[in-house]
Amino acid sequence: MARRTRAAVLLLAAAMGLTGGGAARAASLGVQAAADVQTRDAQARDAEAVPGDVPAIPRVSPQARDAHDADGDRWQVWINPGLYSRHFERDRGLRENNTGLGAEVFVTREHGLLTGGYHNSNDAWTRYLGYQWRPLWWGEPRGWQAGLGVIVAAFDGYPEMRGGGWFIAALPVLAIEYRRIGVNLTVVPGYKDRLHGALAMQVRLRVW
Repeated sequence: MARRTRAAVLLLAAAMGLTGGGAARAASLGVQAAADVQTRDAQARDAEAVPGDVPAIPRVSPQARDAHDADGDRWQVWINPGLYSRHFERDRGLRENNTGLGAEVFVTREHGLLTGGYHNSNDAWTRYLGYQWRPLWWGEPRGWQAGLGVIVAAFDGYPEMRGGGWFIAALPVLAIEYRRIGVNLTVVPGYKDRLHGALAMQVRLRVW
C-alpha cells in the first residue's frame, strides 16, 4: 500500500512539475497520509468488533419446528397399543378391548401408511396393512388439530370372513391430535353376519 501510494505521489509530483527534493517530500507526505488513513480504519474496525465474536448459527425454535411439522413438511411416525371398540350388537359377547401393536408412517400430514395387529372381536389375531388419506384439517399448527379422511386397508384373522383370510375394507377416520398425542375415531360397518359393526377408538403416540 505504501509503495503504491509513494509511486502515485511521485507521478503526481512529476505531472505538477516538482522534481528532486520537492517530489521526495511530496511522496513522503503522501505515504504518511495513507498510513494515517489505514490506522484510523483499523481503529474503527476494532471498535466495532466484539471479542470472541463468531459467525451466527441459525437456530430453529421449538415453536417453529412444531409449526413446520404440523404443516406436514416432515415425516411422522406414530405407534398405538391396539384399539377399543363399542359394538352395536351388545348381546353377542364380542371382545371390545382389542389390544395389540400398530404403527403409522406419514410422509405428509395427509398421506400415511399403517400396519400392525390386534385381538379382534372374535378374540382371534388380526393383521392389517393399509393407506390413510386425510385431506381435511382444522385447528392450530401448535395446538389441537382434527383431520378427516379415509382408511383403505387389508385385514385378516376374522373366522367368519373368508375363513380368516385377507380382505379389503374402507373405513372413515377422524384424527384428533395435540402435539405428540393423538386419537383415531372410526366407524366399523357390519357385514352380514361375518363382521360386527362398532365404534372404535385408537390412542396414538408420536415417536418421531
